[in-house]
Amino acid sequence: MNSSQYKKLLEFKPNLILYGPPGTGKTFKAKEIAEDITTNQNNEQRHTWKTITSLVLLENNGLPLNYHEISKRALEKNIINTKGSTPHETLAKIIREDIGDNGEISFFIKPEDGIYGLNLPFTFKKAAEFVLFANNKPMKINDIAKQIIKHNLVESNGETPERTLSTEILRDKDNGDESVFIQLDNGLITLRGISNLPQSSDENNNFIRKVTFHPSYSYEDFVEGFRPNVDGGSDPYVLNAGIFKEICDEAKNDLENKYVLLIDEINRGNIPKIFGELITLIEKDKRNPENSLKLTYSKDDFFVPENLIIIGTMNTADKSLVQMDEALRRRFVFEELMPEPDLLETLNSSGKKYKDILVNINKKITEGDNIKQFRDRQIGHSYFMEEPFGDKELRLVIKYQILPLLQDYFYDDYEEIKRILGSKIIGPDNRPGKILDEGNESELIGELRSHLNNKKETTDTAKNPDEE
Repeated sequence: MNSSQYKKLLEFKPNLILYGPPGTGKTFKAKEIAEDITTNQNNEQRHTWKTITSLVLLENNGLPLNYHEISKRALEKNIINTKGSTPHETLAKIIREDIGDNGEISFFIKPEDGIYGLNLPFTFKKAAEFVLFANNKPMKINDIAKQIIKHNLVESNGETPERTLSTEILRDKDNGDESVFIQLDNGLITLRGISNLPQSSDENNNFIRKVTFHPSYSYEDFVEGFRPNVDGGSDPYVLNAGIFKEICDEAKNDLENKYVLLIDEINRGNIPKIFGELITLIEKDKRNPENSLKLTYSKDDFFVPENLIIIGTMNTADKSLVQMDEALRRRFVFEELMPEPDLLETLNSSGKKYKDILVNINKKITEGDNIKQFRDRQIGHSYFMEEPFGDKELRLVIKYQILPLLQDYFYDDYEEIKRILGSKIIGPDNRPGKILDEGNESELIGELRSHLNNKKETTDTAKNPDEE
């Protein structure tokens, strides 16, 4: 299936699961689809509701404003990209939550109902953090200092705010991974952990989020839940949003663009436990405010926006998995990815060289009565797609990946493994044979080809004399 076909499929139902044996490129394909969907979208830095409030209050010298006025100014400056009818309500709710979660260390204060301002005065370090957060982009120290002084964010009569700020940032670097600031190669300063950090070319953009399910993953991780308050304060626990709630909120505020949530190993998690009451909301016809449900902990009204696409991957060979929940099955479309040996020919000459080995291993796995049982337990092409890939790499893949996989498939039935890979693959102590040792690559390849190319002789091809 090509990219345009996947797009049409996701228009039909915005939830997709790619499933198949290990090594068939499910995760790669999911990421490829996500990138294809989002690559031509406007990827300019978008402001969150908190940064919108920050920027407006910064330009107002930190003086309090009614939340209606904050959203009005944001709309006038075109820093809100939303089709929502009540952006002011969303803004007020998020700032209210920030004050509640962070208390004295919040950027914001609420002097009275509906009114929000900056929690001044700041220290130089806190002021720099706020300016970077509000502008949502890396800045030079001099420019940060100018905004701090211009908007009276600190109480200081010093004549060298740039030097003071430089000292604070240098001191902060001593905290290593716990530091607030990062100094980029071009001399710009940015905040650790925010989306304006430069991204490598293989990381797409802010439109894509990825999570991996596992047996211990929960609703509290995925949607929202209480976590220990590591920042101090009177409350020992704070309510944190999970990745699903976060990307839904982002998508709601940016309806002109598509957002993609990638869920790797989706069937390794307890689906009813993870999605909770929200399982209904991912249906295409339920993605609107009219179908909102109240979240378990915050009691906020919540719905899944129509511009969010969910793509999951599922390894069908994993015997330890819980069965896919039927409720989830009804809400997803499924696309099977099977081994594609022909892809090896697109790599280089070495890929073509080993294509027959992969083809014949899978024939051996599924031959006879095994074809139904082990169709989902074939060897995927990605095992042979490392770069570079030669005789040495083939030996390592056979010894350390394919052999252990077959041991798992056949419950250490070494006669079955010998049937598939050849009698020399397993030694007398049921351990990898000497043919898999370094330096024996040529012998190994010869053995594999000799064994795998031998067709199984069956007696059922001979005619029964009684039938003549």
